[in-house]
Amino acid sequence: MSPLEMLRWVGVLTVFVALTCTAEETEAADKRFTLIAPGATLPRVVAGPRPLERDAAKDLCNYLSRISRRSISVSDQVENATIVIHVGRDQFVEKHVPRIDRIRADGYVIQCIEQGKSVHLVLAGKADRAAQWAVEKFLADYCGVRWLFPDSVHGEVVPQRTTITLDRQLSQTIQPDFVNRSNCGMYYFTPPRKLLRLGPYGDGQYGNHAIQHIFSTKQFEEHPEWFALFDGKRQWWSYGNGWQICTTHPGTVDRAVGYIDEFFKRHPQAPVVSVGQNDGNGWCECERCRNLINSVQPAYSLTERWFHWVNRVAREVGKKHPGKWVEAMAYANTSTPPRFKLEPNVAVTKTFVLDSEFKQAKQWKAVCRSVNLYSYMYGASFLGFRHYPRAAQQFLKWGHDELGALSHITECGGDWTFDGPKYHYIQALQWDVNADINRIMDTFCVASYGPAAARPMRDFWDRLEAVYERRQPGPYGRRHKDWLFYQWVSWNNDSYVQPNDELLGYTRDDIEFLDRCVSTATRLVARDSAGARFRLARLAEAWRFQRSLLVSFLEFYPASLDITVISENQRQAVLKRARLVSTIQHQRSTSLAQMRSHTSVNPRARSTSFWSYGSALSIFSHENALLDELCGAATRFHLKTHGPQAAREYWQSVERSDALHDAARTQLALLGNKLENKPANQLVNGDFESGDLEGWTVENGQQGVSRDQVRTGSFAAVSKVGGPATLSQEIPVIPFERYRLTAWGRYVNQPPGTAVPMEVTVKFFDGKKKIDVPSTRCMLRTLDPADGWARLRLTVSVPAGADSAVISLRRSFNGVTMWDDVVLERIRPGLPIPNGRLVDTFNGDRLDPARWTRMPPHGGVHPPPTRGGSLEMDADDVYPVTSLAKFNDLLEHRGPGRYRLRLHTTAVSPVEGRPSSAAFSLTNSQTPVSRMLWYLYFSGPGRTQPMLSCFNDQAGTRTFTSSWNIKHMANRGRDIWCTFDFDPTEVTVFASADGYDESEKSLVCRYKHGLTNMTTNGSIHLGLFTGRYRVDEIQLLRRQPHDR
Repeated sequence: MSPLEMLRWVGVLTVFVALTCTAEETEAADKRFTLIAPGATLPRVVAGPRPLERDAAKDLCNYLSRISRRSISVSDQVENATIVIHVGRDQFVEKHVPRIDRIRADGYVIQCIEQGKSVHLVLAGKADRAAQWAVEKFLADYCGVRWLFPDSVHGEVVPQRTTITLDRQLSQTIQPDFVNRSNCGMYYFTPPRKLLRLGPYGDGQYGNHAIQHIFSTKQFEEHPEWFALFDGKRQWWSYGNGWQICTTHPGTVDRAVGYIDEFFKRHPQAPVVSVGQNDGNGWCECERCRNLINSVQPAYSLTERWFHWVNRVAREVGKKHPGKWVEAMAYANTSTPPRFKLEPNVAVTKTFVLDSEFKQAKQWKAVCRSVNLYSYMYGASFLGFRHYPRAAQQFLKWGHDELGALSHITECGGDWTFDGPKYHYIQALQWDVNADINRIMDTFCVASYGPAAARPMRDFWDRLEAVYERRQPGPYGRRHKDWLFYQWVSWNNDSYVQPNDELLGYTRDDIEFLDRCVSTATRLVARDSAGARFRLARLAEAWRFQRSLLVSFLEFYPASLDITVISENQRQAVLKRARLVSTIQHQRSTSLAQMRSHTSVNPRARSTSFWSYGSALSIFSHENALLDELCGAATRFHLKTHGPQAAREYWQSVERSDALHDAARTQLALLGNKLENKPANQLVNGDFESGDLEGWTVENGQQGVSRDQVRTGSFAAVSKVGGPATLSQEIPVIPFERYRLTAWGRYVNQPPGTAVPMEVTVKFFDGKKKIDVPSTRCMLRTLDPADGWARLRLTVSVPAGADSAVISLRRSFNGVTMWDDVVLERIRPGLPIPNGRLVDTFNGDRLDPARWTRMPPHGGVHPPPTRGGSLEMDADDVYPVTSLAKFNDLLEHRGPGRYRLRLHTTAVSPVEGRPSSAAFSLTNSQTPVSRMLWYLYFSGPGRTQPMLSCFNDQAGTRTFTSSWNIKHMANRGRDIWCTFDFDPTEVTVFASADGYDESEKSLVCRYKHGLTNMTTNGSIHLGLFTGRYRVDEIQLLRRQPHDR
């Protein structure tokens, strides 16, 4: 064929293809209609009559408006409308979609219906809330909206689309596999804050400790005989933990039946009501209950006593409310099924913590018709990532298919950086246990990190799942280890899990692989949206935090503390390793500070109790000890080869920016002592040579001293058979002191194979309030009695705010153990802090660390800088600060001797969206908080007069709030001199533009603060929050007689 003929045939083929495509496109176009297009009339959105339906319609309009950049609102008119979107069950839906009545639970339909010249899009279900689920499904599947975490700026993806088309034949019916899908601890609310995004829903009647609500204050006052008798009396308190009811008293059955009758009258659509027992123990020991227990042989178990009562209640409920369920929990000491069948209207919610409970669940199926799931898919009981989509799917599918579960409740609280995917796959799987996990994760990664970075981030999450699945089974999990989502928790200190279990399963290869994933994704996301960059940056911070834990566990924790340096090369090597330890510690603190800067993304990291989730970890104390031993070995070699002066000069040369700066301070402190004098033991009778336990407190166990098998001297402490045993001693401390603790322990007999080794812990307190800091826990690395006496060593620095420390010698198993030669040495002094007095003019080149420290648990990486005699609270990435000085007697003085706060503050030019204001408080750092909090709003655009707002809280309860315009400073309220006077009942505030003035012309307000004891939950400190302001000087102290 000639070239000319070939060209001719190509042209013919092109025309043919074009015509064919045009015909197919025309046919396809005929099957679709345009919902929104430029210049076209907008659809009418109408809502059903119920409040949740109206909320859902508003939500739809909000997103359609943002997508199309055109204003769409809810209408009540449909006449002459070309396109109508029905959100909820209005009259049109009732007439044209009758199958809604047959939909399961809160399922829904998404359907297009043509009526004459109009097209109707139905987003509705039988239940009120179903309209919200339909709206979200429509926005996700047909408009590309994604909800990732609760942040209005970066937490969602809302694409811009000028045109939206839909299939005219669109018809979907979506029904949930689990009718109850309670999601405890991760809350992503819709704007009215009545429902959660992506369809979790729990009505509180499955897995609920309902007895505390059925039997409350009124019932205890009128019928104390209804409540459990234990410890010699009938017991009740407001929270349902540690007490139950008398299950043999007929009045308790009548009360429960009456309560349930009223419940179903108020909630006629509810399918179930809970009578779940309270948490913990506190079961009745009265004669009638004992008689019931012994009325059969073998005697009734706790499960059987409880469900004997549940059956009696359910039998009466079934007469009045046929078809309704009565739910109770198979939990803790009621986990084992009874020997008798339950009433046909009894549903059981089974908790799953241990492997044996999966077998129990099947046994429950034999005695009742409905067995439901209660899992613990926490992030909050761990410090790092926990990712297991396939294990979650297998568990939920097992419960749905084999148990016929109707409900799944999970406690899953955590941070969105660590646990964001979990929220998404749990919700998807609760609706459809056969959902495609790969599709869920791909969708999440593209939405979260952008299409370019999605692949390496999918690899990142897949690797985390692989680590989870490769873990070896623990002592309580064999067959279903991947379903034991609560295994390896990092807060449990006994034999439930082994120390540092959360970190097991990771390798150095995993760290390197995950590093590459984050590094590659960071490079690829650079040209993506601000939202994708923000989300990846938050993920990278979380990974750096966990990475610091893993490096410590894999690299530092196995290292010996017996370090000897015999050459300059070795000295350089140990200093290099010490610098690595310090660098990892710095990376941990920095990444945590960055995480805490984003409260909506990382609510758990931002909590004051964050470190309590890792209280069982022992890596931190070993890390500190290794750092000091490395530096100490280098110092000893330097002393030997170059003398004290050279050693001192070396450590003095370590600059503030060097990772080893803090360790250098410790070495200088040790060098400052006479080298022949060891630091004194701060413990009383640490060697037990008094022949008794003088100085020690026996917290539990059978404790004494022994002359047998001692390590040195004549005596050693011995803990005898009889369960856990703890000796403790409390000492006074000063912030920023550093201590080294050495103890020797041994096993006299063989501990159980699952035992946690003998351990030493150090805990710090502010008064009676424990301070949450990284755990100080050191354990023997053996369980073998043949190893004889073994050493434990740790070092620790005293945190800000602490005034005492408790050193504990502990064993958690039943056996015979010994302690000897327990030494606590102060190896670095702290800072003397004059409580009750603070004066600062900020004239130094940096914030004075002897006066101020980071305000826990706020974010920010750097302290606020000082420039020109001012503290700049508006600098980028700074943290709020709190005084080291305590003011616990703030409200105890009257007249001339009362406390006075003075501060001179200046506004910084406002930026868009950030008005100039100062924020400061007198507060504790614990929860629930007791405080006085003030916001001072400066004059500026839109505000001619400055304004002071005040909020007072007593142990978490608001006692006072008000605001005052400072009228006498109109148009000159950007440079303000403030004075606050405090007495036991009142606060008086003055403000002036011309220096401190306490005359009537400068009076702002005088108010009753309503506070009684501000130190209920810890000491009171002065705090300065970040904002658009500077502080030029500040003083808080008691007035002197000559003061005006």
